[in-house]
Amino acid sequence: MYKSLNLIFIKNKNLAFVSKILHFKKFNLYFSRLTTLFLNFKRKKFFPGIYGKLNKTYTQLSLGMLFKYSQKGKAFLKSKAAYILLTSFLRKILLYSSVNKLNFNIRRTPKYLKDILSTIFTPGNAPYVHPLESNNRIIFENKLNNTLNVYNLIFLKNKSYCKMKTKKKGRVKRKILKKLLMVNKVTD
Repeated sequence: MYKSLNLIFIKNKNLAFVSKILHFKKFNLYFSRLTTLFLNFKRKKFFPGIYGKLNKTYTQLSLGMLFKYSQKGKAFLKSKAAYILLTSFLRKILLYSSVNKLNFNIRRTPKYLKDILSTIFTPGNAPYVHPLESNNRIIFENKLNNTLNVYNLIFLKNKSYCKMKTKKKGRVKRKILKKLLMVNKVTD
């Protein structure tokens, strides 16, 4: 694959560009080997997902999963408790899938990010039965020695906190605004 890529760009005599592309490809291949935890905040909702090597989807979660079992109504799904409950479920998936090397990708403007990250990295206090074993062994997460190593924390398509350009008004709106100002005798 790299040889064909080299040949394509050597014909165009862009050797500096070729080296940058090859470096980028190697960089992407290295980080595609790590497990990626996607925290997607699309449409002011929460869609976490775990993607494996070469973008293979392991799990995709949503707040709607909790609606069937919550019996508290739709208002519960917009609450902080729903976000934390879904994140604690995500933590247990990460714990029992023996993932220890992670990339974090956070897409769009996050809501309750500090609480979500603290839920992922701190062990739970309440004991529970091991979900994968049949001998009903009780698990205390405080005593487990399982750590998550985060290699990257990437924010994608988030809100800009700098001064943004405002949309210019068209010719017709400028004329209407001018007439309104003249009729009402308002100064800026």
